[in-house]
Amino acid sequence: MEMEKIQQLETIQQRCIELIAAAKKVPPETLSPASTFKEIGLDSLDKVTLAFDVEEAYDIAIPESALATVHTIGAMAAAIQQAVAAKPVTADSQTSPV
Repeated sequence: MEMEKIQQLETIQQRCIELIAAAKKVPPETLSPASTFKEIGLDSLDKVTLAFDVEEAYDIAIPESALATVHTIGAMAAAIQQAVAAKPVTADSQTSPV
């Protein structure tokens, strides 16, 4: 189970890197989970736009209070992972047995 969480976090980090690289028009390989938003040149509007894109991609909501404490790609991925884990399971999100 722990390995699954690590792989999920790595997948989310990679997705965040792709979104930021596209938004800032930088090569994704220049970014890492340790990259800070300040280093990347992400301003508050960029951060909100990124959060919106991520919320849409993962069908989650990231509280503004959590977003205010996120300053690196890794921290953003961890917040996303936490939001995904806390997301209630609905009938739509379950697959029915065949």
